[in-house]
Amino acid sequence: MLGVRDFITAFIAACFGIYALMAVPLRSYLQPLVIMSVIPFGIVGAVIGHWVMGMAVSSLSLFGIIALASAPTSAQT
Repeated sequence: MLGVRDFITAFIAACFGIYALMAVPLRSYLQPLVIMSVIPFGIVGAVIGHWVMGMAVSSLSLFGIIALASAPTSAQT
């Protein structure tokens, strides 16, 4: 069974991979950081949404939050 630490590790790896893939076509180290700066807002929104709905953050929810990290980047490329 996967623990929260594994999901955090996967999230950090996913963010680094997204950053690396965005830095190449944008030819900049700063622009991917600006684009990825919206990721924390999405995470906060997901946690608040779970809290408002009275739902616990499950493993499936954590998978969704990790996938959420790629949403702002796919819209920009």
